[in-house]
Amino acid sequence: MSKVLSASLLLLAAGPLFATPLPIPAGPVGEKEDALLEDEIKFAENLARFRFYNLAIEQLRDVKAHKLSGDLEGTAVLTEARIYKSRSQIEPDEDQRLEQQSTAISLLHDWRQAGSPYAFHERRVDALKDLAELLRERADTYKRRSTDPANPSADTSAALADQDYDDADATYEMLRREAESRAEQLIELEREDEAAPFQQIASNTYLWRGINNIEWSSVSKDRDFKLENAVEELENYQWDLPDEGMLQSYVAMQYQAQATFMLGEQDDAMELWDQVIEEMSLGFLEILGEFDPYARASIMGVLGRTWGMKAGAQLEGGDLAGGQGSIDAMVGAHDKLGQPLGREGHQVGLDWYAALDSVGQGARALDLLKRIAAEGQGTREGTQAGKLLAGAIQNPGSGPGIDVSPEVLMSVAESQRRDGKERDAAFTYAQVVAKRGEAADPVEMGINAWMGMATVLRRDGRHLEAGLAFERAVEAIETAGLQDDSEHAETWRDAITYYQRSMEDRFKATRHDFDRDLRDAARQAAQDRGIGSSDTAFSSAKEVFEEAQGQARKLDSDASDAARAALATVYRNAAAEFTSIEENAATYESSLVYRARALAGAGDTDEALQLFDEMLARADGPRPTDPSARSRREQATAEALFYKAMLLADLGRPAEVLTVLEDIEGRVPGQQGVHEQAKYQRILASALLQDLAATEAAVADLESSFPDSSYITNATFRLATTLDTASTAAAEAGDAPRANALRGQAAQAMYRHCEQAGFPSFSNLLRSASWFSDVGMGTEAELAYQTAVDRFADDLPDSRVDEARIGLGAALNAQRDFGRARAIWQDLLARDGRRPLIVQGAALCFGGWVQEDGAGGVEEISGSGDYDDAFELWKQLVKGYDIEAKYTEAWWEAKLGAVYTQYRLGASDSQGYFNARKVLDNQKLTTPGYDDDTRQNLTPEQAYSRSFKPLFRYLDKKIPTG
Repeated sequence: MSKVLSASLLLLAAGPLFATPLPIPAGPVGEKEDALLEDEIKFAENLARFRFYNLAIEQLRDVKAHKLSGDLEGTAVLTEARIYKSRSQIEPDEDQRLEQQSTAISLLHDWRQAGSPYAFHERRVDALKDLAELLRERADTYKRRSTDPANPSADTSAALADQDYDDADATYEMLRREAESRAEQLIELEREDEAAPFQQIASNTYLWRGINNIEWSSVSKDRDFKLENAVEELENYQWDLPDEGMLQSYVAMQYQAQATFMLGEQDDAMELWDQVIEEMSLGFLEILGEFDPYARASIMGVLGRTWGMKAGAQLEGGDLAGGQGSIDAMVGAHDKLGQPLGREGHQVGLDWYAALDSVGQGARALDLLKRIAAEGQGTREGTQAGKLLAGAIQNPGSGPGIDVSPEVLMSVAESQRRDGKERDAAFTYAQVVAKRGEAADPVEMGINAWMGMATVLRRDGRHLEAGLAFERAVEAIETAGLQDDSEHAETWRDAITYYQRSMEDRFKATRHDFDRDLRDAARQAAQDRGIGSSDTAFSSAKEVFEEAQGQARKLDSDASDAARAALATVYRNAAAEFTSIEENAATYESSLVYRARALAGAGDTDEALQLFDEMLARADGPRPTDPSARSRREQATAEALFYKAMLLADLGRPAEVLTVLEDIEGRVPGQQGVHEQAKYQRILASALLQDLAATEAAVADLESSFPDSSYITNATFRLATTLDTASTAAAEAGDAPRANALRGQAAQAMYRHCEQAGFPSFSNLLRSASWFSDVGMGTEAELAYQTAVDRFADDLPDSRVDEARIGLGAALNAQRDFGRARAIWQDLLARDGRRPLIVQGAALCFGGWVQEDGAGGVEEISGSGDYDDAFELWKQLVKGYDIEAKYTEAWWEAKLGAVYTQYRLGASDSQGYFNARKVLDNQKLTTPGYDDDTRQNLTPEQAYSRSFKPLFRYLDKKIPTG
């Protein structure tokens, strides 16, 4: 084969051995149901939530390749825009941030245009809100660039910022109108609870426009006009707030103070900020523990931002001590209450550091900078603090006494290395080395720091320093006695190899006797440890392979053929490099595996499988006597088995996957990580083969062996779908008892999957609930439906959540819990009183029903006793059926329900008996065979299994004739 393999295999081949598995692709384009596609969009959102942004975008592109309905297409577009927006908010690189913001804006731009295809989309309000926020965020970026003295296009940046702020303002106005319109429509339908969020958004646009005008003022020709507009919008917001909106009122006040200060009314501004701080301290801080964590963080964020605004104004007015006092008050309040500074506090701290640094007082804020770098790791603020801290450390003028933890320094060094700043990274790694004794694990910290320093020095062409650093890494590993440890053996071998190669390169460049001696010493060190030229060649080949891995990680699913061909070339170059490894070399067996992986990455799958088999054949040969050689062989064997299985899975050969993974635990007993992956791959392969017994056994094996495995959630889903397929097959074979038993197990497995995943999927939760209902597991169905209502009531429109409410009502009907069911059906009728499924469920609840008791008799179910209401509902259904619907099960059920509810009324009012007899006799006249199934009159599509004959005959006997 010559094609390049799919992106999913490339990611697995290029990434770590124990990467998060990707979902198995479903059927061809156009065959997926909307519910499944909606689940896949939700899956993309979850990937983005855990910052797997590339995978999330790839997942969405797969979804968008299907023919989507208009609503679902809009949801996919909005989700994609939100992923880019979320990514931009943690992106430290400004150019990348701008690119991501612009991509998201372009995706959302159509939502606000006249004649937009999404003009009536249920999530248009969300899209307009996101678009306005993105425009404002991009404007902030352009504004910062317009004040950068090193930017030759400052005027252009200012103009771009002005345009974005203008567009944001217009979008906020459009958002207000749209939200108000939605709220009014819902209120007219007497759905006030659903209208409330839209009313809140409409109100919030006053606040958002006020903030936008403040930020806009600094690049606008009408500065004061924008600030005055801001004050007016913020006052409107406070007037529009409900009584319980006290925290939001303080937010408006703090920004109102900022605009007031910028208009030159400094004393009024200070009074407003002090008022916010005093009132919030009295009203919130003393009872902070009564709030949930999210509310506590919001309260402290508002307070922190107020202190930050006040401090900035004080510094601008020349009151440095006062500003520092405000910042100290912010930090002290957080510490006293045991609250982290949070991202709001971190941004305040960064702004304060920048302000002080601009007046030559940056050293005063270094402690705050260190705190942000330590607390904010992984956030944009933490990364920025780390970079500023690194600059301060490297700047001799920053003053003495800068004490930073090695963990923070390591994070800074890694960031510099990723940014290609080798020299800065080398310096910071050196700081880590100097402080490694303060780390939680000094040995590990030292090894990682020496290796990191050596790597960036080598990239920078500083071979002598790199060689010495590699030598220190070797010494650190050997001093700790870790050279034979499976986790450190390869690092040790690489360090020795690169130590020798660095000294070789140094001598080639200088030809000095001194460097010849260093080279010879490095050669001797490698020889003494049994590492020769083959190891050097192996390390060189790995460098090429790692280059291919890096390219594969960046390859998008829609990459061009030329990009894929270029990647295949790099992989083939890596494979060629590995062929130079001699068969008697210690790294030969590992080289076979790497070479096979490289060929698989290039799409040369037949050649890759042959090489995997060559390695596995060697593993079946005589066992090495040397312990180190045995350890290396076991690792190479484990990787050969695992990557061969992954390649076969990608090629759609699940039966062969199972063969390869059979007894992998026995073949490589020391490779626990591979065992976990292998157990999960057995589940996937068995599920693809629809082998229920094997799937069940594989899931049980994974759960018992690795109870905390991250793969259990996906494994349970595969088990549920396999059980469902087996249930369908049993039903088609006429084995109803087995079909029901399997469907019940499928329902339990699907609910367990939803529970393990944290209930992210509405459709999967409904699927489990409906399966429970299908097999009469009423209590379980009730729990699943109730969970769906509780979990998604705030996230989905009522039209979707009503699917769960209908199911919940039906489950309660089935359990004869008519008191609870009655309220649900009344709510549903008020919202959608013409939907047959709702009308039918409500009629059954209100009026009850008759059913065969299984012992030859008939049982009466009384319902909630609202028989008049039930009769009207049954009558509504009967009238609603056209001629084609006559004699179907639903039609007969409605007829029966109308008779039964009048019969029940007869117990308290003889008119009910009269009406029931009238309905029944009329039925006899219009349908002489009313008590037969009349199946001879039905088409195959109309045929039903339920018989109403004994139920009509029962009522005919019970209803008086006189």
